[in-house]
Amino acid sequence: LDNVNASGSLTHFLQEKPLYNEANKTPVLTVAAIGSERGWTKNERQLLELHGFTRLSMGNRVLRTETAATVAASLILSSMQALNDA
Repeated sequence: LDNVNASGSLTHFLQEKPLYNEANKTPVLTVAAIGSERGWTKNERQLLELHGFTRLSMGNRVLRTETAATVAASLILSSMQALNDA
């Protein structure tokens, strides 16, 4: 997650590309990189993009790391349908 030149929001990304495979009823393997409040350095951004990460944001405000991690995990788990009742 990054507020600098993000390609879009995490919420919009998850709406467009849900993290649940309907065909075999399984969640899609997902890794989220959440940095500190200071943000990512240019080199860190390049390294993450080199490894296939998509730069997304959660709005204009800078969130504390633990808040960003909690919110992002909740959105991602919801998209994976991991929070649904069985």
